[in-house]
Amino acid sequence: MNTNMHIVTFLITIFESAMLFFMIIYFLSRPSDKSRLRYLILLLFLIQYNVMSGLFPDENFSLPTNIQIILAYYSGISVSMYFVYYIYKTFNLEKLKYYAVQGSIWFLLLPFIGLFIVPYMIWGDVDFSRRLVVIMPIVFSVLYVYTLSRSLWKKYKENTDKIDREEIIGIYVSVLLWATLPIIVLFDGSQVVENSTTNTGFLIMSILFVRSAIIKSRKDYNLILESREEFKRNNQTLQARVKERTRQLEMANEQRINTFINLVHETKTPLTLINNYLDEVIEKYDSCEELDITKMSLNHLNRNMNNFFDMHKIDKGIHIYDHSITSDFSAILRDNLKLFKSWANQKRIEIREHVEPNIHIKADPEAINRIINNLLENAIKYTNENGLIEVELKRTTELLYFNVSDNGRGISKKHQAKIFQPYYQVNRKKSNVQGIGMGLSLVNKTVESLNGEIELKSKLGIGTGITIVLKNHQNDQNDKPVPYKVNGYPNGLHSSVKLKDEVSNPGNPNLLLVEDNIQLLNLMIKKLKEFYNVYVAVNGVEAISKLKTIPKPDLIISDIMMDDMDGYKLIEVLRNQKIYQHIPFIFLTAIMTRDDKLKGLKLGAVDFISKPLQFPELKYKIDSILSNVTNQKLAFVDQAFKNLSNGHEASLSNIKTLSFEEKCKKLNLTKREVDIVELLNRGFKYKKIADTLFIAEKTVSKHASNIFGKLGINNRFELSHLLETM
Repeated sequence: MNTNMHIVTFLITIFESAMLFFMIIYFLSRPSDKSRLRYLILLLFLIQYNVMSGLFPDENFSLPTNIQIILAYYSGISVSMYFVYYIYKTFNLEKLKYYAVQGSIWFLLLPFIGLFIVPYMIWGDVDFSRRLVVIMPIVFSVLYVYTLSRSLWKKYKENTDKIDREEIIGIYVSVLLWATLPIIVLFDGSQVVENSTTNTGFLIMSILFVRSAIIKSRKDYNLILESREEFKRNNQTLQARVKERTRQLEMANEQRINTFINLVHETKTPLTLINNYLDEVIEKYDSCEELDITKMSLNHLNRNMNNFFDMHKIDKGIHIYDHSITSDFSAILRDNLKLFKSWANQKRIEIREHVEPNIHIKADPEAINRIINNLLENAIKYTNENGLIEVELKRTTELLYFNVSDNGRGISKKHQAKIFQPYYQVNRKKSNVQGIGMGLSLVNKTVESLNGEIELKSKLGIGTGITIVLKNHQNDQNDKPVPYKVNGYPNGLHSSVKLKDEVSNPGNPNLLLVEDNIQLLNLMIKKLKEFYNVYVAVNGVEAISKLKTIPKPDLIISDIMMDDMDGYKLIEVLRNQKIYQHIPFIFLTAIMTRDDKLKGLKLGAVDFISKPLQFPELKYKIDSILSNVTNQKLAFVDQAFKNLSNGHEASLSNIKTLSFEEKCKKLNLTKREVDIVELLNRGFKYKKIADTLFIAEKTVSKHASNIFGKLGINNRFELSHLLETM
C-alpha cells in the first residue's frame, strides 16, 4: 500500500463525511422523508468501504493480516448489497426486488463466503481467492444492469421532463461504474483505480441527490409562497364575506329591534289610557282584589317595557340618568323595604335590615331605586319559604356599601360569569315570578355609570350575596337630596290570594286545574266554579299528590311550563297509570309552536288553548269534550245491551267467575285489607267493622282510605261495583 492511496482515501473520506454531516441535518429537518434516511445509510457504507479497503491490510494494526484482508473485501460486498437495495427502494422498481433481496445473498454474500473466505483460509493465496470470488458478481452485475435498463425504460419512456432524464442518466452511469468493480478486481486493478471508479459513481449519485433535494426544496418553498398568498387571498375574501354577513345580520337585528320598539310604543299608548282609567275607577269606587291584580299586572308590564327601552338606550350610548343630583340612599331603601317585606311575608321569608341613616350619594334617585328594587326582588324570588334575607347599607369616609344576602338557591359557577349579561336567566324554567333577564344587567350598567363596583359571592344550595360599592357623598347645607317617592308594587308582589278547591254540586263534572300563576288560577276558579267542581294544583307534583285525595276528575287542564314538574311530564306520568290514563287532557300555553303541539298530542292531549284565555271558548271546549266522553260511555253501554239481546248471554255465562279470595288476590290486597273489604261489601259501617275485627274505628277509616286510593275508587259503592264486574 503506498502513500498515494492513503491520500486519495483520505480526501474521499473527508468529502463523504462532510456529505454525511450535511445529510444528517437535512434528514433531521424532515425525518418523515425515508429516501433521505436510505441515502444516509448508503453514505455510511461508503465511508466504511473507503476506510477499510484503503487502510487494510496494514501491519501497524493489531488485527491479523488475514482478518484485515477479509474485512477489506467484505466492505466492498456489503456496500454493493446495500446499493442494489437502495436503487430498488428509492426508484420503486419492482423488477429489481429479486436482486435486492435473494439475488444479493445468492450472487454476492454466499460466493464471498464460499469462494473467497474458505479458499483464502485454506491456501492463503489472496490473488487466487480474489479472482475466484468475482465470477458470480460479474454475472450478477450483467443481469442487474440489463434488468435495470428495461425497468427504467418502461417506467420513464413517456416522461419528457429534462430533470428526470438527467437523473436517470446519472443513476445509470453510477450503476455502470459500480458494475465494473468485479471486472477491475478480476484483472488485478490497483486499489486506487478500484476506489476511484466506485466512488466516482457514488459521487455522481450524491451530486444528483443534492441537486434533486435543492430543486425539491425550491418547489416546496415556492409552494409555501403560493399557499401563503392563496391563504392571504382566501382570508381577505372570508373577512369580506364575514363583514358583509355581519352587516346583514346587524341590519336584520336592528330591523327586528326597531319593529319591536315600534310595537312597544304603540302598546304604551293604550296601556297609559288603561292605567289612568283604572286609577280613576279605584279612586271613585275604591279598590278590590280584582283591581289590585289588574294594577299589579299593568305595573309589571310597564316595568318590563321600561327596562327594555332603557337597555336599548344604554346600548346606543344614550345617558338615561342625571347623576348630578343628590339622592338619599337610606330613605329610598327604607321605602322599598316596606313594600318588599309585604311580599316576603307572603312567602314566610324574614328580612333583616341594617341601614345607616342619612347616607347620601351623587346619583339619580331612579337609578338607586332600580338597584335596590332588582336586588331585593331577586333575593325574594330565589329564596325558599322560611328563608332569610339580610340587607345592609353602611359607609366609610370614602365609600358606601350596599349588600343583599340570602340563604336561597345559590348560583352555580358556570352561571356566575354570565349573570350580568342582558336577557340571561339562571332559571331557564318558567316561574310565577320569572322575569325577562334584564334586571341584573341594568344594575350592572347603572353601577358602571356611577364608577362603582359590583361583587357577587354565591354557592349553589347555600345562598347568594351581592355587594354594590359606590363613592360616598359628603353634602353641605346647600346640597340637599332631592325628594323621591317609591311607587307601585314590587315585580313579584301579588295580593294575598288563598287558593282552595270549589265543590258546589256533587253532580257537576270534576275538573283539575294545574297552573303556576296564582292570579290566573284564581280567575279560572271564579269563572268555572259555577258549572263544575274545580280542584287546583300549582305544578305537576302537587297535581299527582292531589289526585290521590280527590274524586277522579272528568277532565284535566294544565299549563305546560311549570317548575318542579311541567305539563308534558305530568301527562306522561298519568298515561302510565291505568286509573288515570283515560282522563281527557287539555294544555294551556302562552307559546305554542308546531313542535310543541305535536309533542303534546303525541303524549295524549286532546286539545290546546292559547293564552290569553277567552273563557267562553274555554267553557265551550270543556263542555264539548265532556259531552263526547259521555256519549262514548252511553254508546258503549248501548252496544253491550244490544250484544246481550242478540244472544250473547250464553257466551257471557261461560266466562269463569272469580271467587272473592281470587279477586282480592288479583287486587293485591293484604290480609287485613281483605277482611275490611269483605265487611264493607256486606254493608257494615266502620264502627261495626271495628267491633267485629277488634280494632279502633279510626284504624278502619284509615284502612278504607288506603284501599280506595290503591284501587282508584272513591267509596264503598264503587268498591262493590268493582268486585261485581271482575
